[in-house]
Amino acid sequence: MFSIILKLGWKNISRNKKRTFFTILAITVGIMMLVFASSYIQGIMNGTTEVAKRMRTGHVKIMTSEYSRLERIMPKEELVLKSEDLTDRIRKIDGVKLVSQMVKFNALISKDELNEPGLVVGADPGIIKMHMGIDDMLISGKYFNGGEKEVMIGRIFAEKLGVMVNDELLLVTTDINYSTYALPFRVSGIFNTGYTYIDKHMIFVPLKFGREILDCQDSSHEILIYLDDQDKAAEFTSGIKSILSEGIYGESIVAVPWEDDEIIGELMPMVKQVWQKILGIILLIVAIVILNTMLMIVMERYQEIGVLKALGLKSREVFSMIVTEALFIGTIGSVFGVLLGGGFSAWLEKTGINFAEMAGKDMWEKFDMPLVLFGNIIYPDLTLEIIISSFFFGIFISVLAVLYPAYKSSKMLPAEAFRSKLKV
Repeated sequence: MFSIILKLGWKNISRNKKRTFFTILAITVGIMMLVFASSYIQGIMNGTTEVAKRMRTGHVKIMTSEYSRLERIMPKEELVLKSEDLTDRIRKIDGVKLVSQMVKFNALISKDELNEPGLVVGADPGIIKMHMGIDDMLISGKYFNGGEKEVMIGRIFAEKLGVMVNDELLLVTTDINYSTYALPFRVSGIFNTGYTYIDKHMIFVPLKFGREILDCQDSSHEILIYLDDQDKAAEFTSGIKSILSEGIYGESIVAVPWEDDEIIGELMPMVKQVWQKILGIILLIVAIVILNTMLMIVMERYQEIGVLKALGLKSREVFSMIVTEALFIGTIGSVFGVLLGGGFSAWLEKTGINFAEMAGKDMWEKFDMPLVLFGNIIYPDLTLEIIISSFFFGIFISVLAVLYPAYKSSKMLPAEAFRSKLKV
């Protein structure tokens, strides 16, 4: 009897081709939207986390506890002392791929009569090139070599100051002793990362000149450590506590794994919750569309069900037939949905979605959040988990949608069905 139910369920799909087509289409579109939305949200979360680790936290960040507490205002005097020696010791530890020293400070950037506040990052040019990839983001000029007083400046910042390659800029700030210091630099290159805040406010200078401006030779505000295995960041942090507690690198030196960073550890979970709620709304919409469509294909078939009951089909057999038909339709729609949604997401993984072009250059550049959250190009991240979960979600909702109407219709008397008086 089970084989007969399967045959009836499959045959019913082709009985009304138009109805079946639009039912499958509704499921396909719904699952396609679900796959794309899930991939898009996953891409935002992963992209933001990776950029934060690459440019802000590393896998482990070493700094003073006071600098960690006041990181948003970047206190200049909170330095890790003898950071060159500490960096050399850390490099020798197994599992360490890269170590980067940085100084960060706010400065007034001047060209002729124009002045703009900016964030100056002093770092080893080789480290920036190897890990941050700024050299790949240059749109004009060349990468600096670190031996000369050169800077790389963000595109929007350069446009505000009217700066071009080889122009001279004057960086004015106070050093760690609160004495005013000014140093001229030549613009070697202009970069465009796609992150408005970076491109609008940030300047990179060689580490030794950043230290010269601050008068803090052999010291750094931050030491970023990149590991072969980022999942071992917490374990690595515990392992170097004895080195940091020696006291020769300053008081209260702390190592913070990337998971405990303010953005990644606190802000990103909040952002993730927001996106999960948006995804939940999308799931609800998709579910309602599928539920409504599947409900209609049962309610439109009162007379057909009545004929089957009159021919002797039992209630449980009618119920099984409707559920089987829903299973077939849900499976077909889900297959097409994950294929189309997955294909579209996979294509966008390579090309990305350029929101700067969609929103317009002027509008996008007004999005000036002082955190590295969203770049102008978002790359969806399609995973096997998204494909499998979306596929089974489509099938589950399709079957769930017909359970109650299938149960009610299976209990009808043939006379009720012919009069179309089923009340669902």
